[in-house]
Amino acid sequence: MKVRQAIIGAAGNGERLGLGTKSLMIYKGRIILDYLVEECVKAGIDNIVISALSNEELSKVESQKAILFKSLIAKYPQIKLKQEGTTSYGRIPDRVRHLVNTSQPFYFFCGQSPHPASHLRKMSKHHSGGSLVVSGYKYRYDVIIPVAKVS
Repeated sequence: MKVRQAIIGAAGNGERLGLGTKSLMIYKGRIILDYLVEECVKAGIDNIVISALSNEELSKVESQKAILFKSLIAKYPQIKLKQEGTTSYGRIPDRVRHLVNTSQPFYFFCGQSPHPASHLRKMSKHHSGGSLVVSGYKYRYDVIIPVAKVS
């Protein structure tokens, strides 16, 4: 079953690293979140929900990061933005559940961890009704396998 939805958590404040929101870190002129969204679009995901910093929190980050974030949102019409502020990843699904069709499969990503489109397509092939696919990159694990059934 093709996975066409993704929830991306991008509202953490990166306290452990002390670098601010990790998904807004700049690499080669783009924020990390931009790479993940681009790969989602390449993989055919057409409903992308981003749980992000609130406007107030966004106003406190480096201006270049805020500009890049806003241009990312403007560039991709398939993004649904939910700006409720910093939260733990465990709380994100509650905040955005109404923005995805929960009867259909969806990915749940950390905004600072881009996955190549080829990897997303491969994971999608392993999903079947009611299964949960947990994955690692090929360099770390030899296979991608369904590990649980969701009832």
